[in-house]
Amino acid sequence: MGTFRYCVNILSLFFVLEGLDRRQAAGEDLTARSGGSREPRAAMNRDPRYSTWPTPSAIPFLLDATYTPAERSMIIDALNQVAADMSHCIGFVERGSPVGADHLYISKTLNTGAADSSCSSFPGRATVQNGRGQKVLMFSGPTGCLGSKRETMKYIVHSLGLRNEYNRPDRDNFIQVFPDNLRPDLKALNVLAKYSLTAVDISTTSFDFNSITIPSPDKLAVPNSALFIPNASGVSFGTLARLSLSDCQALSFLYPASCRVSACADPYSGQSGSAQTPTVPAGSIPIAPALVAPPIPIPLVPVLTGGPLEPGSSPALAVGFNRR
Repeated sequence: MGTFRYCVNILSLFFVLEGLDRRQAAGEDLTARSGGSREPRAAMNRDPRYSTWPTPSAIPFLLDATYTPAERSMIIDALNQVAADMSHCIGFVERGSPVGADHLYISKTLNTGAADSSCSSFPGRATVQNGRGQKVLMFSGPTGCLGSKRETMKYIVHSLGLRNEYNRPDRDNFIQVFPDNLRPDLKALNVLAKYSLTAVDISTTSFDFNSITIPSPDKLAVPNSALFIPNASGVSFGTLARLSLSDCQALSFLYPASCRVSACADPYSGQSGSAQTPTVPAGSIPIAPALVAPPIPIPLVPVLTGGPLEPGSSPALAVGFNRR
């Protein structure tokens, strides 16, 4: 295969308009789709470098040939579950190479063949991929995301435009976060940093504790500790391998031409609670939240000389992607 060199003027990325929420830009009242009252929904991407998929019911993807049969089965099962939870208004179609259109390239390694330290995904369709594809990094292991269908689904919905609930700018109203409990080898990734208000839409009145974007609180934490816990007693995080009601509502808002909010179901309806939250060990002191969140610089999309766009391994770029 010949080498294809792709150059991007990095300054032009800040002027990309494709990823803007067109309904908000046009002044459309999003409450109208829910009968006049604003529906609670998960955090959605607002970074203009990432957009929605033009044909959401048939999003093309390539699956790296190096996955084991068990890993491949986990990924396919997770893709099918996301589609089912969205009543198939969102779906995925496996393609061979070349695809000839924007697509997901699901792989366990970077373009160089090197492994990354955690799974990651762009928060939506990268508008500058121009058919090259965009990497969704998913692999097995302690810092990977193929240990359960729920973990795998997390990175799939990121590629559709959902962002982590626990990185919301207003998260301190709902959860306590313990950066000191992050594994030492992962501290540079900044996985607990809050999103900037310009990067995420959180126009909702509630934090979704059941969102598929919330991993187990002890994932990536040092042994016998948690990265975050609910502020309120008696509250726990979702554990089902299902999109929450708010996850489904958010995706329906992002893809209004094919999805309906009214079709969303609550898989947690009637349940008294989820799995218990890990406790914070003695000697682990919570970090007091700042009154005003420090600004998080908007990272640049990596410019590659060939192959699909990828989140990259540089810690300085980690905030631009959805990691743990």
